[in-house]
Amino acid sequence: MSDDMVDQSEENQPKTLVAPSAPDFLTIFRQEEEAELAKYKSYANSAVYADHLQRALASLQDPSEFQAGDLVQWKTFLRGAAYPAYGSPAIVVEFIDRAEGVDADDERDDVVIGYLNGDQDLRMITTDSRRLTPWDASARK
Repeated sequence: MSDDMVDQSEENQPKTLVAPSAPDFLTIFRQEEEAELAKYKSYANSAVYADHLQRALASLQDPSEFQAGDLVQWKTFLRGAAYPAYGSPAIVVEFIDRAEGVDADDERDDVVIGYLNGDQDLRMITTDSRRLTPWDASARK
């Protein structure tokens, strides 16, 4: 093939990836939001909701003491993040000195906890220490 000839075969043409359009993502997002709202409304209208709400507050108001290196887990009704899973341990990494005057609608994230993800890498998140309790190894399934 000479320098003036250009290969126009399909194999040598740039490939374009077709991604879902923005409205598709928006539709999926809205459907997930609607499903979460329906789930909440169902639970909020259940006979146990008020009792669970009161138990959550009582648990939040009953703090535990921790230090770096302690294994902890979420208190019932108080998981503040998707990970670690309920009943699974996390490790206290450090405490954060939060300034006074935090907005009332803000979480009071005052502790860094770590957990190992599925790739066995340590991930860290901040959370409100009132959401945590010492890990109970005997409760593992």
